[in-house]
Amino acid sequence: MKKKTYKRYDHRLKLLVINSENLEVFKQMGIPKSTLSTWRISGVSEFITLEEFDLGKCELISEILELKSELELKDAELNVLKQSRKIFGILPNWKRFKNAEIKEKILNLYKSFESKINADSFCKLVDISTSRLKAWQNKFIKCDLSDQSSCPKTMPGKILTDDLKIMERFVTSIKYMHIPITNLAYKAMREGLLFFSPSTWHKYTKEFNWRRPKFRVHEKKQEIGYRATSVNESWHIDISIMKLLDGSKVYIQAIIDNFSRYIVAHQVFTEVSGENTKELLSKAIKNKKVNELISDGGVENINKNVQEFSIKNKITQIIAQIDIQQSNSMIEAFFRSLKNNYLYFKPINTLDKAQELVNFYVNEHNNSIPHAGIKYCIPAQIYNGANINEQHQKLKAIHHKKLKIELREIEILKHVSLARQWHKN
Repeated sequence: MKKKTYKRYDHRLKLLVINSENLEVFKQMGIPKSTLSTWRISGVSEFITLEEFDLGKCELISEILELKSELELKDAELNVLKQSRKIFGILPNWKRFKNAEIKEKILNLYKSFESKINADSFCKLVDISTSRLKAWQNKFIKCDLSDQSSCPKTMPGKILTDDLKIMERFVTSIKYMHIPITNLAYKAMREGLLFFSPSTWHKYTKEFNWRRPKFRVHEKKQEIGYRATSVNESWHIDISIMKLLDGSKVYIQAIIDNFSRYIVAHQVFTEVSGENTKELLSKAIKNKKVNELISDGGVENINKNVQEFSIKNKITQIIAQIDIQQSNSMIEAFFRSLKNNYLYFKPINTLDKAQELVNFYVNEHNNSIPHAGIKYCIPAQIYNGANINEQHQKLKAIHHKKLKIELREIEILKHVSLARQWHKN
């Protein structure tokens, strides 16, 4: 038996039948009377359509032209945006993004518009290549393995978790604390446990922040160094080497007073000798009396000339870290400041030029630069008899006075501002 087929009618035709009073026209079209009656009784079932189907031809053409104009405007705005980014140097396609947050934000932006725009169009809009977008997507794929950054299924050559545990045991074990990591790698190879290069060991040690069980034992350091109680009680003497631009060397020798940090005497020469040290001491000791001379064990300090001079002038020679526990760091600190703050930034070609520059800095050190070791007082003031605490209190008083003046000015400005606001209101 042949299956009966039914005709399908447009929903708009059904609406016309329902709203029409004369059905003869529709009967002439071949629509059965029973079908027309059913439509009028039951009405039209729900259907999905577009409002544009109800528009006339002129209305459709007008809307198309309007949409075309808007599309051209959007294209022009997009081109302006792209050209301006090139002018300002904002070119993501050629820029490397080190921050993972930026990449993740771009991927989240793509996901939010993925249903409306394809990958190629999105990449053109943000000016990145599709290969870069795919690489970022692959990188941010979540993996359930907490101990590895990439999945072993996608990287078959990746180190296994069991191997990592063995490697960690070697690196963090107290038993092997005395063996360097490179040697540990070869030791594991010889024992047949792991077969990875030393660079791989170093890589995972750094990646997982494995700590070697090494804790350096330090001797107790002196909190306070060797300190004199008055001016010219103790002097420090030392030599520092300075290279000239032609590769030759000059030697800077200086004497500093322990109590005031004042440079008592200095000289620059090309040869180290006991005679030079004796001349510097003779220059420093004019009309002065010093009790102690602290130096290192260098040949320029421990020799017949210096010893005879010290005995004659009743100066006690003290060798740092031998006769006393403390070092000769006070004069060494001066040389460090002299070089790092000044000499290293000057072209020094000759001995005379070096002497000129050293003279300038010593004068600045003595007469202009506040020193932290004497509570930011000037060394020359303390050396000439000023009291450190009194000078420090004067400095604090000046600071507090200035601070009070500034606070008073701020209060006046506040009152003036409030008065103006009140006057306006």
